[in-house]
Amino acid sequence: MAGPGGVLAVGTGAPDDRAPSHVWLARLDAAGEIAWEHTLGDDRASWRARAATALADGFAVAGETATLDGVRAPHVWRLGPDGAVRWDHGYAGPDGGNGGNGGNAGEQVTGLAATGDGGLVVVGSIARGPGKTNVWVVRLDADGVVVWQRVFGRAAADAGSRPS
Repeated sequence: MAGPGGVLAVGTGAPDDRAPSHVWLARLDAAGEIAWEHTLGDDRASWRARAATALADGFAVAGETATLDGVRAPHVWRLGPDGAVRWDHGYAGPDGGNGGNGGNAGEQVTGLAATGDGGLVVVGSIARGPGKTNVWVVRLDADGVVVWQRVFGRAAADAGSRPS
């Protein structure tokens, strides 16, 4: 993705087959030379990148963290132009993150876009009952605070009733 002063390459990988995954970031200049390279992650969870966007003052990456006991949470990282993390936040859907899946997060991030005021819009899906997945949209301000979030689609409870 093209951004301020170059291209950001984003991926997910692990240092070895026993280690949890980390988010890998590299900023490349116009000639393809690596300006900087960073990883986001630790040994307490697996970290995955799902989407990224360029910002006027850096980059944002969205994905998820999954603890070693399997609890997943959507996550967004805001980075400066040098790749330094300015903030990182985990998010949950309007039902507190259980998504109707017996306590495991039903939210997944699939897209990320910058807004004109320095904020972000995160798009993904949320499980709303057995076998039911809906669109989940979250608006964040420039500091990563949730401004609003919406779920689109019929809830599982409404699946049996349709207007004539």
